[in-house]
Amino acid sequence: MDLQALTGKNTAYFYLQFSRSDGKALRKIITGLRPHEVILVGATRSAIDAMVDHCRSDLQLKDEVIHTPSGMDVVNCTKEGDIYQARMKDSLVTGLRFTKIREYELAWVDADILEPEENMNPTNAMEVGADGEASWITTLASDALPVLAPPSGPVIDHPTVFVNEPKLSDMKQLLLNQGLQAEFVSGVLVVDNCVSIKRTETGRMTLEGLISPTYFIVRDILYRQFAIL
Repeated sequence: MDLQALTGKNTAYFYLQFSRSDGKALRKIITGLRPHEVILVGATRSAIDAMVDHCRSDLQLKDEVIHTPSGMDVVNCTKEGDIYQARMKDSLVTGLRFTKIREYELAWVDADILEPEENMNPTNAMEVGADGEASWITTLASDALPVLAPPSGPVIDHPTVFVNEPKLSDMKQLLLNQGLQAEFVSGVLVVDNCVSIKRTETGRMTLEGLISPTYFIVRDILYRQFAIL
């Protein structure tokens, strides 16, 4: 099979062979990797279909990021995304609530996108080159950045977003520093024998335990590891 992948930056690739893992083990491996896009090749049609169902149901991947190419198919899995720039009005910035996470400060922005405020008419400027000759440069104000302004209408509440991916090992150390007992039991971080922190197969972190002072202390420490928007 001739499989060509058009790749971009900041992308990690993992190659898993069907022949070296049974279906259950392979599903567990893929779930642990939490891929954003998969290419399934080199197996029987039934095995590939079963893996497609797993990616849809358990990983909640959409069909457009699940590829099952046949011979000589070309798969475009480019991860280069468009980057957009805009200027924010001071009246918008002053109303933002920033949350610090590591060296970054994040905020959720609801705004109206406006046309650049500058005059849309082209302006001319003269540039003198190294050879002493002058040339005219036409600058279009339409090249200016769009402007983000405070929303003019009502804003709909957005679902809470947790930004960051703390490690359980780091959580253990933080809890120990607070004087709590924390140890791993079968991959689950158990705190004071009454609260547990674990990751699900889909990569989500869950907190379970008795409603107690320890529970709220652990929850507060866990929440501080995220930027909550």
